[in-house]
Amino acid sequence: LFSSFSSFLHCIDCLGYRINQKKKGSGQIKR
Repeated sequence: LFSSFSSFLHCIDCLGYRINQKKKGSGQIKR
C-alpha cells in the first residue's frame, strides 16, 4: 500500500514538473 502510494505521489510530481516546463516554454515563446 505504501509503495503504491509513493509511486502515485511520484507520478503527480512528474506531471507537475512537465506542466511547469510547458508553462516556462510557452512563456519564453510569447516573449
